[in-house]
Amino acid sequence: MDQLVAAPLPAPLAPTDAAVRALEGLRHDLGVRHRIPGGRITANCGTAVLVLNTLTVWCHQGERFTWSLGRDERNQPVIAKAPASEPGAAADRVAARYRELLGYQPPYGRAS
Repeated sequence: MDQLVAAPLPAPLAPTDAAVRALEGLRHDLGVRHRIPGGRITANCGTAVLVLNTLTVWCHQGERFTWSLGRDERNQPVIAKAPASEPGAAADRVAARYRELLGYQPPYGRAS
């Protein structure tokens, strides 16, 4: 008599692999939705980094994206965060910061 045996579950992604995959998704959304050219991704120890010209986006263990918004009035860094589970929303925010850093101004009456 044959027995039905469940296939083993795939091993979970290592934290660094999860971070790289999340940033690859973000980079894809930035290219497709915002026409921002792909940047370079590097990774180590559970954190991956996407370098886009003057903006750097970190992904921590595939769970969240962070990037700099500049400094506050006390010269302290201001960091933006977005969940990696929502790459489209994160891409919109990252694209806005990227354009701000490059001095892009949308045409009158249009949002970016």
